[in-house]
Amino acid sequence: MKYHSLALALAAILALAGPAAADDAGNFVIRLGRDTVSVEHYTRTPSRLVVDQVGRSPRVLRRHFVYDYTNGALSHLSVVVTPPGAAPIQTVEAAVSADSLFMHIQNGAAPVQNVSVAMPPGTLVLSLSSQWPGYEGRIMKLV
Repeated sequence: MKYHSLALALAAILALAGPAAADDAGNFVIRLGRDTVSVEHYTRTPSRLVVDQVGRSPRVLRRHFVYDYTNGALSHLSVVVTPPGAAPIQTVEAAVSADSLFMHIQNGAAPVQNVSVAMPPGTLVLSLSSQWPGYEGRIMKLV
């Protein structure tokens, strides 16, 4: 009975403390059958989501994503792609305005690409190698 009361007290404390904590962190292991294809660690604050991923498709690469939010909407995205033991092979900096997405893309030693795309408000932005942040944000709005 003593342990039951202690467990209930701890559960109540965690339940009350949970919503007050704004920061969140966790991990994902992505598998295809028995094969692990990537591992991710994320850290979230109210205005930022950072995802560190190591994936094996098409080859082993580390991807570092930073999503910045302003008033709940994506305002900036950066991606750095690095093979093991080497310098980054790709960096992407993207800024979101009210109606456009502006990207600065560097692929190795190739010339920088600057891309502007019309993007209506509320457009879902996904990365093919780590899609859950975009979908998760939409699902949380529905909840």
